[in-house]
Amino acid sequence: MKKAFFLLMALLLIYAVAEFGSSLALGFLSRRNQPVPPFKLEQRHKEGIKLLLSGKSKYFDYHPTRGWAIKTNGNDGSFVANSQGLRASRDYALTKPEGQVRVAAFGDSFTHADDVSNEESWEEQLTAIDPQFETLNFGVPAYGLDQSWLNYKEKGKAFHPDIVLIGFMSENINRSVSVFRPFYVKKGSFFFSKPRFELKEGRLGLVPNPITAKEDYRTLLEGPPAGGWEALGKHDYFFMRYYRPCWTDFSLLMRVVRYLKSRLDELYLDPRTILRRGMYNEHSEALLVTEKVLDAFYEEVANDGSRPIVLLFPDSNDVRRHEKGLPRVYAPLKAYVENKGYAVVDLVHAFDDGQQRSLKELFGPAGHYTALANEKVAAYLCRYLKENVAASPLRRPSI
Repeated sequence: MKKAFFLLMALLLIYAVAEFGSSLALGFLSRRNQPVPPFKLEQRHKEGIKLLLSGKSKYFDYHPTRGWAIKTNGNDGSFVANSQGLRASRDYALTKPEGQVRVAAFGDSFTHADDVSNEESWEEQLTAIDPQFETLNFGVPAYGLDQSWLNYKEKGKAFHPDIVLIGFMSENINRSVSVFRPFYVKKGSFFFSKPRFELKEGRLGLVPNPITAKEDYRTLLEGPPAGGWEALGKHDYFFMRYYRPCWTDFSLLMRVVRYLKSRLDELYLDPRTILRRGMYNEHSEALLVTEKVLDAFYEEVANDGSRPIVLLFPDSNDVRRHEKGLPRVYAPLKAYVENKGYAVVDLVHAFDDGQQRSLKELFGPAGHYTALANEKVAAYLCRYLKENVAASPLRRPSI
């Protein structure tokens, strides 16, 4: 009995030490913005919610279907929006000016041209290079391809563009399976929820934005919504992988074990992960959904009588891989759209001008294109449009 007692005490001591060590590890991981269970809203997210609810948000506002949108006449000192909620210093008539080719660009922050002024955005530089192209910037920071498609359906097609640019940046694939931004990105103040599409028997089904009114965000300031975080996370890849509640969560040690297991799954063990060997995993839900959404977006644009063109935006990692002769992260998606016969422009070639430049000259501190990179994108895209579109009659393409 005495030996059993001392053995039990020793085990309890070891467990207590492990729990203490795990508390330190969890604190360290949390400070490094790692996804450790259980989920809690960061203070930076709460500050963003308070700003939204107070009506003091300068550039973004809640949107019931897309999650968020650019405010009409929004102005945060760097970005300026018009009364139509587009990044522009003037409004546009629904009917294009005579003799111009109307180009409408949809996508995320790389389409929106974060980190540069309106005048330095590639859209405005494209029009400056060749005024025949009236380029409308429908880009919205942090949008996924799904939101961009909804943006086209709800707002963009009313402008009857001749050409629709469907922008997609490497990281965007993650957004195809995301519902609540903080589950995916802990850092930053972006806190919005969004819709997403799921595949059911090979067909796209819309999972609507789970937060159906701006005031519903108020409840998140005090804790989880009704039904717990699972109410927001049941369709979210990142919640289900990292934060889904487990009966072992009472143990700090088991939380660390869960975190390590999730990271190992991402790197080595789970065949369904989004990336595999540094590129999109062709068997992942994220890529399969992205492909189907892109198909539907492209087809709708073509059916509306406009010319769809897929724009692939490389990030700094893609440019680095390209310089080393390695395939870009989005290579499987590019192969897919090329096999479909879609018009596609890989903008990594916009930087292939024979001049040696450091990545710092092309990418700003937040990872977006600098004014120089925007200039190169505009020039490359202008050449492409002149050679492949403007020189031939604008007609509905076959897909």
